[in-house]
Amino acid sequence: MATKQLLSLEDEMALLPGKGRCGELSPTCERPRVRAFWELCCSVCVDSACSLSQTLIQMAQEVWHELLGGPCESAFLAAAVVLLQSSTLAFGDGGLPFLKSYLKSELTWSDTFGAGQLPQLHPFPFAAEFLVLYQNFVPLSMVPSCEQTDSVELFRVACSSADGYTKGLWQPNCSQDLHWDRAILLPQAELKKASCFTEADDQTLALRCRSRRFDSLLLAQKEQARKAFEWRCPSQSSGSRNKYSEQSFRNCAAGFGSWGRRIESHLKCVAVQVAETLQLRPEESVLDWGSGCGWALTWMSALYGIRGYGIEATSQNIAWARRFSSGQYCLYGGLDLGWVSDESFDAVISYWVLYHHNATSQCHVVRQLVRKLRPGGRAWFGGNIPSQAINILSEPFRTCANMPCMYRATQVGGVPVSLDFLPDWNVLRRRQNL
Repeated sequence: MATKQLLSLEDEMALLPGKGRCGELSPTCERPRVRAFWELCCSVCVDSACSLSQTLIQMAQEVWHELLGGPCESAFLAAAVVLLQSSTLAFGDGGLPFLKSYLKSELTWSDTFGAGQLPQLHPFPFAAEFLVLYQNFVPLSMVPSCEQTDSVELFRVACSSADGYTKGLWQPNCSQDLHWDRAILLPQAELKKASCFTEADDQTLALRCRSRRFDSLLLAQKEQARKAFEWRCPSQSSGSRNKYSEQSFRNCAAGFGSWGRRIESHLKCVAVQVAETLQLRPEESVLDWGSGCGWALTWMSALYGIRGYGIEATSQNIAWARRFSSGQYCLYGGLDLGWVSDESFDAVISYWVLYHHNATSQCHVVRQLVRKLRPGGRAWFGGNIPSQAINILSEPFRTCANMPCMYRATQVGGVPVSLDFLPDWNVLRRRQNL
């Protein structure tokens, strides 16, 4: 089986698509319609993510059809990047198959990324790899979100503060100390496909979250502000060598993540059902130990309005999450979590992580994670007993071993803890045999 060399976080960040900058149009591209399109892209697009308006989409469609096979390839493909963000239907009949044929690729990340097959989109502010990426992902601005309000624009890329979170509600204008939220998600993830207990669509979940957000803001005026904490990654943080770092097919960009296959509907079901079980509310802080690509925290951020913080041991996952997921992420492969402030989070989650460690380490980590919760906080640890049929080395996180572990934690720390032990399928799915 092919293996991947273990790279540093800096190396992994360098492998992601470059952040394009606007340049000057070449003489072959100097046309009124192309210039207008170029000026608008330079104004509303950052790092290949655009604030999508009807005007921008219409301009992209006009440039796409005018330059189909024409002399200005960069403008033609820049129009494709914009249309891919809005909807593949925006291409019109036969547009997307033509684009694939034009690029001589099936538009999979492994076929094109780093292979020198993609053309340059300069002087437009787009990385050419997004012609690949937007086949598997959509910008968060296209997903119904807790942050969205009615606007003259179809969608708006979130105008966010420097720490990665939206400043207030949606802003009509961004001040210079803000930046665009470039988070992207897998569009094919549907709760019904996973037979999830919660089958509400994104629009319903987002609308409910917006209502809760206004209720929370009103209540916050009558309460003192919560104790703030500063999220800082360990200065000497490093990842660990594991199957996720060594097996090249386990990558975020292909939509496989650490799982090595497309199970996004199941993963979204986990994120939504855990949010429902823990009754997450807007502005609550959630720590994900073993956060992978950051998809769970991004879904929770979009549909429940939470603030996400992730700890992950695999450097390529962290590189992806920092660039393309909502929240803040630290690369850390150790089990000592003393660098994370106690009583800082409203919720702690972890999915298919504890089984990698022995019973002693599991108890050590769980006790620490519980101490990170504020009074009244909630924690969920799922995926603890892998099936023997999948033939992987594991140490099940069993009830019999962890009852005394958590009991000792309450005696030492003086923190009251209520425990429930449930099979995952009881929490997540309508039918056990799925």
